[in-house]
Amino acid sequence: MLDLDLTTEPTVTWTTAVELSDDTISLDLLGESGGVVVVALNRSVRIEGEPPPSTPMLGLDAATGAVRLRIEDDDQTCQLGAEAVTCVTDGSTRDAAVVTYPTDGGESVAADHPGAMSALLLDDGGMLVMEGGTTALADLVRLDSSGAELWRSQLAISGMADASYLPIEVTAGTVQTWGGTVDLASGGDPTTFPPLETAVDGATRTLLHDGTTQLVAADGSEVIIPPGEMWLSTDDAFGGAVSLREEPAGSVVAYWDGGTRTHAPSEGGSCFTSIRLDGVLVQYCDDAPDLVNLRLVAIDQATAEQLWERPDSWGQTLATSDTLVLATNGEAEGIDRRTGETRWSIQVPDGFVRLAVVDGGILAFTTDVVMRLDADPSP
Repeated sequence: MLDLDLTTEPTVTWTTAVELSDDTISLDLLGESGGVVVVALNRSVRIEGEPPPSTPMLGLDAATGAVRLRIEDDDQTCQLGAEAVTCVTDGSTRDAAVVTYPTDGGESVAADHPGAMSALLLDDGGMLVMEGGTTALADLVRLDSSGAELWRSQLAISGMADASYLPIEVTAGTVQTWGGTVDLASGGDPTTFPPLETAVDGATRTLLHDGTTQLVAADGSEVIIPPGEMWLSTDDAFGGAVSLREEPAGSVVAYWDGGTRTHAPSEGGSCFTSIRLDGVLVQYCDDAPDLVNLRLVAIDQATAEQLWERPDSWGQTLATSDTLVLATNGEAEGIDRRTGETRWSIQVPDGFVRLAVVDGGILAFTTDVVMRLDADPSP
């Protein structure tokens, strides 16, 4: 849940039009680092047997929207790390080099690293580098800030010796790759399934071998979820007495000390729950198998009664303290969680809107426009 008050219409802090080439098919947010929002301009779909299309990256000043960085990622090797984008040239060869581009627009720095395929700059100034060639094996190497090797782990990558398919992510002290998961501090033998991923409020989730899920909050408290029970994308009742299970047919069962309640979707429909916010469950429901008639449905968690429904709601939804932010075609809309009434609406030019969270605000973006929305600072 976002710690923002969006009861009233947010302020459009800036709008930046992104210059696109004719073959650009989408714009994706990679993240925010060092006060810079980094986006990727995805070009035409890759064709088997041909080199990957280049994916230029732009760094936008998070405060002003000004372009501070542009990188031509010809081989799709670039990754956003700690206040820098790292790219690899001549990947998987003896001539490979890791190039670091500071997100503040400073001078790039290149360092030879034979066999490098992809790399990620860490908060401590060190780096993770994936090394490989044409085999189904790769080495994940951690370097300190001076370039000295700290540890090396061998990964099985199933023949995918291609950096565009081998991202490196660090979550909760764990390095996650498609070839396995290793401990950031010590390396060691990788696990074959990445068990940890970020949840809300600094919590982590571990999928155990018996199918149960272990949730660990930032304060160290733990909750065990039985096999098959869902973990919501937004859940303000983490660690509370109420848990949820979503059945295969789409119904939702709420369990608590006093009993259970079940909400069944419309006959023949299919629903999945996206958000639980202050006693309200928010679901996307579809009455057809082709996902063209999506409805946004809100349910009272305690009574299982439907509170409201919005048809034709194909779009992304974020949750703040008591307001849902819905992205649709051409606008971002603030919705009252209990009534479904529109509190505010902001037009976003040029197509279908997506939402992303940055420090202190929300980004609304389409294929060629990025817009920052900030909560009204007035009391």
